[in-house]
Amino acid sequence: MHTASEERSSEQLQLRRRSAAVTLERCFRGLHDRSIYHAALEHRPLFQLAMSIRDSDGNPVFFQREEGRPFSEQHTVKVLLGEEYEVALELDDLGRTVTAVESVDIDAQQLSVSRSSVHHRERTNSYVYALHGHWSPRHVQATSVGERDVCLVEVRYFHGQEACLLELHLQLKIYQQKNSAKEEAPEPRLAAQGCHLPFRRLGRHRALELRAGPLKR
Repeated sequence: MHTASEERSSEQLQLRRRSAAVTLERCFRGLHDRSIYHAALEHRPLFQLAMSIRDSDGNPVFFQREEGRPFSEQHTVKVLLGEEYEVALELDDLGRTVTAVESVDIDAQQLSVSRSSVHHRERTNSYVYALHGHWSPRHVQATSVGERDVCLVEVRYFHGQEACLLELHLQLKIYQQKNSAKEEAPEPRLAAQGCHLPFRRLGRHRALELRAGPLKR
């Protein structure tokens, strides 16, 4: 028997899921696939996540490889202090257990979502959640020479009817002036930050690295 408190908690979760940035049911009208909820009870989440960043001119940002250097991550994304960037996040639900992506926070700022969608990918027979929004680095000052800033990316989503939180680390080098973030020597543009995520447990996941990849021309 469910207590009144448990019922209220369940109702609140349902309201959160329905008001999420993007939900499966909203994008596929009339779809109420009970097998998704049953699968979520039996399986862990399994999806691929990719995040791309473009500047105000629509160009992919520069990134720098850091292999062999004393930093926590192997790649650094170069951004400008106070500049507005367009962020695109894509979650490919390989395990077919995700029912909604509620929100995305970058460095404690909620991503201002301008558009969102869900589409079916025939090759993997999975649903892909896509969110586009705007974000600006709001640090107090530019990154010191020889240092790196690491910001937290939090993705809130629903695994079946269960609210889950994914934490990722994004390593940044923040510049004060626009010409400082341009390539001093030939450097690659960022195609996407991405990672495979076979989770070991539900709920609050351990922090994971976002690996950068070069823009393919």
